[in-house]
Amino acid sequence: MSNRTMYLDGLRGLLAIVVFNEHFLKVFYPLSSLWEIDHTSTASLADDLLVFSFLQLFIDGSFAVSGFFVLSGYLLTKASFESVYFSKFDLFERCVKRYLRLAVPVTVALIGVWCLHLLRMFSFEEFLSLNMSAIGPLYLPGNEPELIKLLAQGTLYSIFFVNPNFNPVIWTIAPEMWFGVIIFSLIFILRHIDAAPKVQVLLGLSSMGLLIALGKDFAFIGIPLGAFLYFTLKLTRDLHLNMGAIKVLLILICLGFLLYDVKGGSTHPLGILDTEFHRSMSTYVTSGLFWFFLLFLTIITPTIQLALNSPFLVLVGRYSFGFYLSHYLVLCSIGMSLHISIQNTWFTSSFIVGLFSFVTSLIIGAGMYRYVERPVLKLQFKRSFNSIKVDRPI
Repeated sequence: MSNRTMYLDGLRGLLAIVVFNEHFLKVFYPLSSLWEIDHTSTASLADDLLVFSFLQLFIDGSFAVSGFFVLSGYLLTKASFESVYFSKFDLFERCVKRYLRLAVPVTVALIGVWCLHLLRMFSFEEFLSLNMSAIGPLYLPGNEPELIKLLAQGTLYSIFFVNPNFNPVIWTIAPEMWFGVIIFSLIFILRHIDAAPKVQVLLGLSSMGLLIALGKDFAFIGIPLGAFLYFTLKLTRDLHLNMGAIKVLLILICLGFLLYDVKGGSTHPLGILDTEFHRSMSTYVTSGLFWFFLLFLTIITPTIQLALNSPFLVLVGRYSFGFYLSHYLVLCSIGMSLHISIQNTWFTSSFIVGLFSFVTSLIIGAGMYRYVERPVLKLQFKRSFNSIKVDRPI
């Protein structure tokens, strides 16, 4: 990734950390979740402040996943629309590489579940008997992971269907796969329409607007929103609109979303401590819309980009996919076992376990990036014919 867009890696790293924060707190401090706050009388003022304030955005996994979706839609569209070549073979190649890009790491992560099960590393029963936790076991007795089933899940079921068995975070993979194919197909059609670049952009904008309207009630709405954002940015620049005025408008809109607060709560103008809203699908839709404007603002604001260019965030972002796939397994295996074995205060034990689990997940993510993801990304398909160059529409 070039220096001009490295901040997007930093953003990806920040989102991965937010997802880790939510799952860590669900395991070791369930009062950080709205559901637990709503059904217990033991929540303290600090618990309420953590959940019903802007701080909850840093522990809100649904908010972060919506950000991943918007970012993914934007980058997939940008890479496809600005490519020099886009023949039928290129469309086929992109779809196959998208499948491998998702299926191979997911399968490796599911094989990891099988290995941890064989090593008896999951300590659900013992941990839950000693600690209050909002996390459920990865599998129930009688439904232990079998290698053949895991391979089928990693190469088929979790890629083309929403199947989060044995690793709850992989429910996001199927939308990523299907929308990747849809975006590639749309760009292929647009690139072969004999029309001016601005007309192609307008057609892309209207097509994604239709997809958004059709999928407005679904959690994956962020992906077409990201594609819509790309076309919106291109149109904005092609028309030479005043970026200063747009930036002010985006800041006001983002502040409005912050006040609305994606989970409800003390900052929610329409309902105090509104926990029911978070448990509905609407939270993903609202977060997706928020991220549309927030990413728009980020792309046109160098100050935000500079903050996201933090070496630590960029590092986490580079390894974020493997980190995302493995962190839940690490928390539910090594993390739980370590927490049980440490004889210390809850805070000290949880801090040590959290730090250890984070570093372990990052190391696994780095290994998956180097030995799994990067080889897949470097795959080159041999062309049996010459591609026809399609002029880049910029």
